[in-house]
Amino acid sequence: MKRILLSLLGILILIPVAFLLIVFTGFMNNAPNMSGPMNMWPPDPKAMYVIVLVINAVLLAVAYGVVKLCGINRRVVGVLCLLVAIGILPLGVQNHMHTPPLDGINDTNRFPVPTYVHYAMYSFVLLFLLGGIWLLGGSSKEKADVTETEVQHG
Repeated sequence: MKRILLSLLGILILIPVAFLLIVFTGFMNNAPNMSGPMNMWPPDPKAMYVIVLVINAVLLAVAYGVVKLCGINRRVVGVLCLLVAIGILPLGVQNHMHTPPLDGINDTNRFPVPTYVHYAMYSFVLLFLLGGIWLLGGSSKEKADVTETEVQHG
């Protein structure tokens, strides 16, 4: 009973962490307005990139700690990784499509976003997808046991 409650608590902590990962990473390549309210300038895309990297590192450390402390199954973590990747991708693609050009006339009144920020966002999606697929696949020991059992029984 204690193990089930601990796993449930861990999942309840991981859901907001996954949501925050989606939000921050999905808007990493967002082109902010050049003029904020009351002349409060938002951080430019290069500074926002660094801020998001630090926030993602903290969120991933929290997620790792929760998984280890609560003993959550790797398949549950794999599903969460896939959901995070699927959540980040549409936000990032939409931001990438609507970003102003780096050179030339900028009619949008938005900061241009450097190309490496888009690549970083797509890299996060790829890492979450590959991590989710790897976690959903069984361990090599489990596969070896299944294969060995099939050989023995015919």
